This record gives sequence, structure tokens and C-alpha cells, in this order.
Amino acid sequence: MCGVGWLRAHDPDLAATRRAARTALVMPALFALCGQVFRSPTMASFAAFGSFSMLLLVDFTGPMVERLRAQAGLAAAWLVLISVGTLVARPLWLAVAVTVLVGFAVLFSGVVSSVLAGSATALLLGFVLPVATPAPLSELPARLAGAGLAAAAALPAVCLLWPRPVADPLGTPAARACRTAAEDLRADASGLAGRVPVPPGAAGTDLGGSGSAAPDAPTSPPDEPASTPDAPASPRASAASAPGASASTASDVPTSASGASAPGAPASPAPDPALEHAPAQGLDLASDSAQASDSAQASDSAQASDSAQAPTSDSASDSAPASDSPPAPISTSDSAPVSDSAPDSTPGQAPPPAQAADAARRLFAAECTAGASAELRAAFDATPYRPTGLSATSRAVVRLVDELTWLCGILADRPFRTDPAPACDPAARTVRLLAADVLDHAADLLTDLCHGDTGPLCTAADELDAALRGMERSSTARLPADHPVGTCEADVYGFLAVLDLSFRAQELGFAVLQIAGNVRLAAAAEQRRWSDRLLGRDPDASAAALTSARERAVAHLGRGSVWLHNSLRGAVGLGIAVLLAGVTDVQHSFWVLLGTLSVLRSNALNTGQKALRAVAGTVVGSILGAGLLHLIGHHGTALWFVLPAAVLVAGIAPAAVSFAAGQAAFTVTLVVLFNIGHDPDFHIALLRVQDIALGCAVSIVVALFFWPRGAAAAVHRALAAAYTDSAGYLADAVAHALGHPAAAADTAGREAAAAARRLDDAFRTFLAERGAKPASLADMSTLVTGVVALRLAADAVVSLWREAGAAGERGDGQTEAHRAVLGAADRVAGWYRSLAVCLDAGTAAPAPLHRRPEVAARLVESIRTDLVDGTGRATGTAVRVIWTGDHVDVARRLQPGLATAAKGSAGGG
Repeated sequence: MCGVGWLRAHDPDLAATRRAARTALVMPALFALCGQVFRSPTMASFAAFGSFSMLLLVDFTGPMVERLRAQAGLAAAWLVLISVGTLVARPLWLAVAVTVLVGFAVLFSGVVSSVLAGSATALLLGFVLPVATPAPLSELPARLAGAGLAAAAALPAVCLLWPRPVADPLGTPAARACRTAAEDLRADASGLAGRVPVPPGAAGTDLGGSGSAAPDAPTSPPDEPASTPDAPASPRASAASAPGASASTASDVPTSASGASAPGAPASPAPDPALEHAPAQGLDLASDSAQASDSAQASDSAQASDSAQAPTSDSASDSAPASDSPPAPISTSDSAPVSDSAPDSTPGQAPPPAQAADAARRLFAAECTAGASAELRAAFDATPYRPTGLSATSRAVVRLVDELTWLCGILADRPFRTDPAPACDPAARTVRLLAADVLDHAADLLTDLCHGDTGPLCTAADELDAALRGMERSSTARLPADHPVGTCEADVYGFLAVLDLSFRAQELGFAVLQIAGNVRLAAAAEQRRWSDRLLGRDPDASAAALTSARERAVAHLGRGSVWLHNSLRGAVGLGIAVLLAGVTDVQHSFWVLLGTLSVLRSNALNTGQKALRAVAGTVVGSILGAGLLHLIGHHGTALWFVLPAAVLVAGIAPAAVSFAAGQAAFTVTLVVLFNIGHDPDFHIALLRVQDIALGCAVSIVVALFFWPRGAAAAVHRALAAAYTDSAGYLADAVAHALGHPAAAADTAGREAAAAARRLDDAFRTFLAERGAKPASLADMSTLVTGVVALRLAADAVVSLWREAGAAGERGDGQTEAHRAVLGAADRVAGWYRSLAVCLDAGTAAPAPLHRRPEVAARLVESIRTDLVDGTGRATGTAVRVIWTGDHVDVARRLQPGLATAAKGSAGGG
């Protein structure tokens, strides 16, 4: 029992043990069948390595049907690659050229699907085995027969021999994030009736433990300078803020934010039972995420990438989650401190018990939301490659990660612009409650995509959409366009603050509808008829698998792509290994290629460390193998009993012990395999050391000459490119929305999405690299999450005006209000472009923007004179112009936290 406990501790879910046990049964049986019954050494070799590749080097997840489909695809690819490798093995120059091309194609194809990424080593094994062992074409049928037997045995083995339980790495944490966000929305809605701003230090400290801050709304006389930076985020926002977030400053155009009072608001539903297990995690994640990232760094999470690259499937000790400090929602910070007391409570006095309990509930919901968001992001970042496939279901679920991260960031943002807060907009409160219902239905569906009913989710989403339309119409009546507005700062911002709650509701509603649409799409794809699955018919024709694959591949065809660098590095390394093996005429040239494939990593330092461990493990394994042969002597039959045990240990050791231990066990397996049926040959062990050392030397040389710094040098460039493209998308989205059709918002959106994908891969590789990080992981996570928030804010602007444009309500873009928002968008986008330059150059970030009340005054005056109907009532265009400025200001309020994070990450440039 002690041994089983140790194994479970070092091999979670016994994943490696399951693979090793299957292989230990199937591989020796096939080797014996082909070698002893069919008397074909060629069949025996390809059957043995085929079963090793298809059972030990891959571990497909998901429903059994998807696993079998992936296994069948791997088998078909093996047959093709064996044929190609046999055909081009001679002459040598052709073998080298084709190896480079095939190696690049296999490695780069992983960018479109995590299934292909996880199968890269297994696929390459199917090519390097025949290309490294030249043989006449007459041997090809035997080779294909051996691989075919391995494939035929692998399919039932995966189904029947200890199949891995079905696990969805993203569905469960996404469902929890939906439920906690729903409870957060209900708590927020119930608290609208009793939430008012208070002076600094009067509230928030007891419950939140985060202190208080000065309100953003102007409390100084109107004649004081208007460039005073805004106050830090409220205690409510800081509970879920991202690492490195700090005080923010104001922008050119004042914008709305949430948090007001709703007299007489009904009590919200009871808290979700799922939240009962979350408080400790939420508090830990909210209290000091920088400490979490430091501990993750110390644990050397970079070893995760080994599982997808080493041919011995070293997938446990070298496959810990990439980081324990995932990107958390970035809080924005134009907030006045928010009291959780009732409107009639006196600042500084303790609220009544019922109100204190309600305040505690809201704070608890906020902490749970932060914890669930961090858990989801941790699951997303726990693999060395983006956990997505080409299926419609996986594509939709992965999109949820960004959308839920953004939603949690919105919920963490509770800014106020005026003191006292504006009166509650009943429609805004209704939208919050309906959005909570949608999230609950989405969570229910995520827990059972195969059989869940999409009807309730679609109905709830339709109700939310209708409520958003109604809120937009009612907002025109709430805006006091026919009332005189003073020229002082408080009057100007008071006019715009009327739409604070409605904007926050609109922003939340848009995010929730995006989430609902992707959950519905995932469920529809999962519930397709078998014929539709067979023909590849997606429920969303606009996002077909081939289209998605092409977009992902094109996004990485640039010199700044880390995935492209790694693919070229691996392809060149394999080509050089084939060349050296042919020139030196080593006896087992296949082992040279295995050595190259095993240790080549994303930078020279990691490759060198891996090479040392590989050689050391091989030496130890060779000594053990030679000793084993000496003990067995001429009793060669005993090797048949040793082979299954050797395979079992070779499969478990990389996961439960170390990469070096896996290399040692794999060497023993090869020594046993190549001596079965022959007189013991001690030289086989020495040849193994020689060939592995040669392959490792190739990897080190390639790593030194091809992007030796790896992702540490590329991640800042990827951040710079992502911020540049996302800033351009925001500016184009606002320009297109406000009457400039020439602005190519769709094209800019695709470019921003492509840059975000490149950043994601660069960040994963950065996390996976060994050694101390040159930049704080917490700061880097904040910067990565900031790209998500900036891009989705632009998406929100496009969505806000899409139907207005179709109805001819877009406006001509010539009013002063339009020009004020356009100018603010240009200034905010310009700041992000400057940030990108600083990230790329490793210099200090620009100072966050300050607000200019005179611009706000011109905006208000234009709305009152240019955007009203014949009765003096504000038009729908007026409301959308203000909301567009609000979306721009959301991007602006991220700047202080991002500037702080950029300063902390400067060491990585």
C-alpha cells in the first residue's frame, strides 16, 4: 500500500501507470508474435516501436469516441510516414531534406490543435525509424504490417485496458466560474439598494482587509487642477484585482461605471451551494498573488513541456502545471470606496446586522469569483500548448476562458464617478439578475454537454438580450438632456454618471451573452448526429475546422512566433542528426535521432541541462543493462520475462521519478529488446551511450545557433505586438462605430486575435522553460490578461453599434460628442502603442493618462444640443456615444496596473 500511495502522489490519476501497463502487455506480445511466429524481425521492430508510440507516447483525452478517432488518425499517419521514410532513406541528401520538411510540418501542425501537439513525438517516431534504417522497398510491406498490427492492438487496448476516466480540463472550472459569477451578480443586484460612497477610511477595512481609498469623483473646488490622478480601486475591486494592479488615473472622456442604489430592490436568490467550498481559495488568491507566482517559479513549473517532446514520455516529474499564478482579472480603478451599509447608515457607524451580513455575502461572492477565475486560468495554462482541438466543441470551450476572465475583471471593477452615487436604474438591476440566470444555465450545460438541454439557456439569453434593448431605450429618458448643466466638474460628471449603472449592465450583459453563445455552440456540437460528426459539419458554419486551422497556422507564420522558432529548430536538428548518422555510419542511427528528439528544448540552457540528464541516464541504464545481461548469461529466454517489467518501468519512471530515470529505464528496455533471441552482447549498451551522446550534441549545437534565448526573449516582443494590434483594433472599432466606414474593424479584429494567439504560445513556452525567470510571473500574467481585456473591449464596441448601423442610427460622426470620443480612443490607443514600444525595448512604461474636464464639458454640451430629438429628449445615439466612451475608459483605467506590471517585468526584456 505504501508503494501505491507513493505512485499516486507522483503520478496523479495514475495516467502514466495506465499507459505503461497497457504497453507492457501489448508491446512484448506483438514482438513475440512477429518475431517468433511470423519470423520477421522487421515486423517485430516496427510492431514494438509502433505500440510504444501509440500507447505510451500519447494519452488522448475526452470522450472515448474522440480518443478512438485520434488513435485511428495516429495509426493512419504512421503508415504514411513509414512509407515516406522508407522511400527517401537513400540517397542521404534526400533523406536530410525530407526529414527537415516532415519534421517542420509535424511540429508546426501542433499550433492548430492540442491533439496534434501532444502527438508530435509519436508522429516523428513513425518517420525517423524508417529514414534512419535504410532498407529496400521489398521491406516496406513488412514494415507496414508491423505498424498495422500495433495500430490494431492499440485501439482495443485503449478502450479495454484501464481506460483513463473522461476528464474535461476546462469544462469543470468554467462551470464553477459561471456559478460564482452568477452569485456575484445577484449579490451586486441585491446590494444596489444599500451601497453608497463614504469618505476614505470609513468602510471596507473591516470586511475587505484592503484599506480604503479616496473617491474618484472630484471633492476639491472646481477651480483646482483637473489633472489630479484618480484614486485607487475600491476594496471590492481590490479583492479580485490582478497582480501588480495599482492606482489609476483619469482619461479624457468621463465614462460610466457600476454601483448605485436601488431602493426597494427585492432580495436575491440564496447563494449557490458550490460557493461553500471556495472561500479559502478565493481569499488566498486575492490576498497576494505575487507570492503565489514566486512559489510557482521556485517549483520549476517549466518541466511541463517535456511530456509532449521526450520519446520516453517523461510526463510527470517534468510536467507539473506551468504556473500557480495564472493571469487574474485586471481590476480598473477609478473608484470611490463603496460602503456596504444601507443608505440611511451614518458613515463611521456600524451597519445593522442584516446589512452587515449582506455586505459579507457580497465580499464573499467577490472572493469566490476571483478564486474561480484563477482556477480556470490555471487549468488553461497548465499545459505547454494551447489546450484546444479542431472540433467545434473544443474551440468554443477554449474561447470561454478569455470571456470568463474578462467577465470576472468587469465584476471586480466597481468604480463611481460621483458622490453620492447615482440613483439605481431598475433596468440595470434587472439585467444583472437575468445575466445571473444565464450564467447558471450555462454552468448546468457545461457539466453535461452531451445530454444537456440547450432550451433553458437559449430562453434565458433571449430574455437578457431583450432586457438590454429595453434598458437602452429607457436610458434615453433617464439622461437629463433637457435640463441645464453647470460648467463645474461635478455637474459635468454628474450628468454622465446617470448612465453609470446602465453602462456596467450593458458591459456585463454583452460578456454574458458571448459566454452563452459559446456554451450553446459547444453543446450543439457535442450533440450532433454521428453522420454530421463523420462529415465534419459544424453547427456554426462560420467557424469551420479548416477555416480555424488556417487562421491559427497563418497567425504563427511570422518571425516573432515562438512556435515557428521551435518548429524550425526541431526540424533542423533532426536533419543534422540524419546527416551525421549517415556520415558516421553508426550501427544504430535511429538512436541518434531519438537523442536529438529527446533533449531539444526551447532555449540553449534548457537543452544543455536536458542533454546532461539524458547522457547520465543513458550511462546508468547501459550499466544496468550490461549487468543484467551478465546475470542472465546464456539463458536468453529469461529476457522475455524481463521485457514487460522493463517496459513498465520505462513508462512510469519519467512521470514518477525524473527524465534521467526514464532515459535509464528506456535504455534497459532497448538492451533487452535487441538481445532477445541472440547471444548476450554487452557492446549494445556502449553503442547506446555513443549514439545518444551524438544526438544530444546535435541538439546543443542547434539550440545555441537557433534562438538560444528561447521564449524569455520572445515573450516581450509578443506582448508588444499584441498590444499594438489590440490598440489598433480598439481605435478602428470606435472609428467604425462613430461614422467612419473606412475603418477596417473586422480586419483589425482578426489581426488582434492572431497576435493574442502568438502571445499565448510565447507565454506558455516562457512558463515551461527551466530556471529562474528574468521577469515576475505575476507581472507577466497581468500584462497577458491586459491584452484580453483590451481586445474584448473593442469587441464590445463593435457589438454595441452593429444593429444601430443596420437600422441607420449610427450617426454621421460630425458632432462634437463623436469627435470627443474618437479623440479619447486615439489617445488611449496611442498610450498602448507606446506601452508596446517600451515592452519591446525594455524601457519604462508611459505615464497613465489623466482626465480633462473641458473635453467632458464639450461632450455633454454636444449631447444636449446635437443628439436630441424634437422634444429635447436624448436619442439612442447619444446613449451609445456615452457608452462607447465608457468602453474606451475601461481600457484607460487598466493603464496604471499595466504600467506597474511593465515596470516589474522589465528585467525580462
